[in-house]
Amino acid sequence: MKNALSLVATTGWLSVVLQLPGKEEQGVASTRYTSVQTLKRDFALIDAFELQCRLGAKGFQLVEQRTRSLPAGKALWLGVFMQKETVLPEEVA
Repeated sequence: MKNALSLVATTGWLSVVLQLPGKEEQGVASTRYTSVQTLKRDFALIDAFELQCRLGAKGFQLVEQRTRSLPAGKALWLGVFMQKETVLPEEVA
């Protein structure tokens, strides 16, 4: 996470997409792509709330989130974060 956060400009935004656990498959979803299957053991699900807390401690605030259900019981979570010093467009005079 440290590397990713270091790439965000002082007034920048960070978007994160997480795969959520499915009803049938609680781990990282299976895929038909061999190259991704070989990396599956290197991936882990990250709790969206825990990520929000960790990013909050690093000075990022959640400004928008969405969850999207996909076929086969998979779901994705999108979180958009801004650095706490960033001025939102509607706040600019």
